[in-house]
Amino acid sequence: MTIERCVNTCLLVDIWLEASAHGHDFVPLHLWLKAAHRMRTEYLPHSENYLCRDVSGDPLGFVSLTPGRIEALFVLPKFEGRGVGRSLLDFAKGLCPELTLSVFEKNGRALRFYRRNGFRVTGRGIDGYTGEPELTMTCISGSTSPPAGACLSRNSSE
Repeated sequence: MTIERCVNTCLLVDIWLEASAHGHDFVPLHLWLKAAHRMRTEYLPHSENYLCRDVSGDPLGFVSLTPGRIEALFVLPKFEGRGVGRSLLDFAKGLCPELTLSVFEKNGRALRFYRRNGFRVTGRGIDGYTGEPELTMTCISGSTSPPAGACLSRNSSE
């Protein structure tokens, strides 16, 4: 597996949509379809996106990051349980020792995954788009926190 910077938002939205529909069956599909445009035009362009590929170059999943936060981590359903999510999470932790994310409370598989990987619940709320309860989770993997904004470099020339 390799992880590389990705600016192909159409590819990322395809992965996101397939993984969201599969992993969040408690959210109606029409909401995911309706959100796809916003994902492509608003959310992904404001994040640093990293794509995980297999040895033949096929996409497996991705992680989207803003300073100190995982905005999205999605793995294509047919590749779940093969270490893709863990590789993406380890990659993100390597960029920033303190990370926060949000996860739907009903997404038991994701909750177990993040707990196994050092995340703890630090807050609760309601997702403004779906109305579903969500949890804020935080992981501190380093002994010291870097200064604000140090987790990711925002280089407009890339």
